[in-house]
Amino acid sequence: MSAKPFIYIHQRILTHYKTPLFNRLIISNRYDFVFIAGVAQKNDPRDIPTGTLPTLTVKNIYFRLPFFKKKFYWQSGLIRILLSKPFSAFITGAGPYNITSWIVPIICKIRNIPLMLWSIGVMSGEKRIKKILRTIFLRPYDIILLYGNKAKEELIKWGFNENKLLVIYNSVGSIACDGYNQDNNEALGKLKEEYQIQPQTRVIIHLGSLTKRKKIEFLLDAIRRLKEEGKSIRLFIIGAGDQMEPLKARTSMHQLQSEVTFTGEIYDNQRLSLLIRLGDLTVLPGNGGLAVIQSLAYGTPVLIHNNISNVQGPEVEAIIEGKTGVRYCEGDIDGLLNKMKLLLYPESQKNVMKNNCINMIKEHYTPEYQEKILYSAIERIISRDNE
Repeated sequence: MSAKPFIYIHQRILTHYKTPLFNRLIISNRYDFVFIAGVAQKNDPRDIPTGTLPTLTVKNIYFRLPFFKKKFYWQSGLIRILLSKPFSAFITGAGPYNITSWIVPIICKIRNIPLMLWSIGVMSGEKRIKKILRTIFLRPYDIILLYGNKAKEELIKWGFNENKLLVIYNSVGSIACDGYNQDNNEALGKLKEEYQIQPQTRVIIHLGSLTKRKKIEFLLDAIRRLKEEGKSIRLFIIGAGDQMEPLKARTSMHQLQSEVTFTGEIYDNQRLSLLIRLGDLTVLPGNGGLAVIQSLAYGTPVLIHNNISNVQGPEVEAIIEGKTGVRYCEGDIDGLLNKMKLLLYPESQKNVMKNNCINMIKEHYTPEYQEKILYSAIERIISRDNE
């Protein structure tokens, strides 16, 4: 074993948006990090290509079980890795649908290896059977890293020790925060010219996959009504999904082709950042997650619905009413429209809220913050193990 503690970080797949954090970890002078993950899908920009990071690959084998909507999977090769080499701690991002992850705690306990879970944790309002199974799944972990405070509060209600629960939040890269402080007015000007954005035009952004849960049809209806009122408005829908064609058809039906632009998925960070900066407001009529912190990182406030139960990602906690965004009553299109008007007319409120948005991200939702929490957690479980 090397002089530095050897730490495994286990994931289903290494996702692209975590690259800034993972790149910081592999140059750590405190720990040797090695990743364990399934092979990335070829040419899928959402995944970190296999071989980019020091990674031991396993094979993800997916299958279905009766009465369950979600797929289960087994990670072939994971058990062999855990039994073949000494290590100081094991950090996993796997959930209960990874059948292998039920065996991992048993092996780590037998080998006296500290164990940490990095997870959403729990949703509120879970049914009794699911709650019992999730409790059984979570109990063996020495520390649970959570993406939000709501999950921590819920687990405390379930009887978990508060000292075992640390909120690590999420991040999309420190480039976002640093980049906003270096506004490229020339590039923004060219983007406005490209899309013929006039000074009186208000720009709306929607980020995320185009699925039914996102309720993007609500947003299109709001844009239609603003146009009918004589407002100059533009909507950029960034993302892809199975609702792309139905949404395009709805756009044509309402004759909004001049107001609505479907960009598809954008993985060029510079292009994406410019579009978000161009926006006066990001509107997420349905559920939201990473899109919230992506938007706030570039100073653009977020409008989202007020139901923060299971349908929302933990990142919605970053929306502070009147500071970094606002909420409307879920399902109320009139309410959505009124909140949009509140933030857009007669003057855009973006400049009022911009610094609040950026500061929220800088304080909690960066790779630097996650690295600090992760090191603190590792130090606790390793030192406890050595006592």
